[in-house]
Amino acid sequence: MTRMTVELAGIGKCYSGRYLFRQLNAAVQPGECLAITGCNGSGKSTLLKIIAGLIRPTNGRISLFANGSLIKKDQQAAVLGMISPEVFFYQAMTAMENIRFLLNIRNREATEQEILGWLYQAGLKEQGNKRVHSYSTGMCQRLKIAAVL
Repeated sequence: MTRMTVELAGIGKCYSGRYLFRQLNAAVQPGECLAITGCNGSGKSTLLKIIAGLIRPTNGRISLFANGSLIKKDQQAAVLGMISPEVFFYQAMTAMENIRFLLNIRNREATEQEILGWLYQAGLKEQGNKRVHSYSTGMCQRLKIAAVL
């Protein structure tokens, strides 16, 4: 099992001359959880996007470690993902088809067994061949988890 550590050093994000946050420092060790709280517009989602590598900070750096070894920037997307309210699936496609589509976008491949394993881990064991339009909101959230796996 890979043990991930995330370190934030002096992270800041500025939009149009206004800082959402600055000088954030934190380390999340394997087995720990970090809760990010704040008012609407305070930068919670922005910080998560920075950690996930989707946007760049204005200041500071994010370091990711796997089993104590630094992960190079060009390898981080393979070990880090983000589940977001902005992620949507094609309703006319099955869960399996949606995950395969997302893999193709990231130039990755997976066997059917691997995809079924992710669906199983997310609690969608018997739902892989059902079209997403038939899913409840909770099932769509579980599909997001399977997709990030």
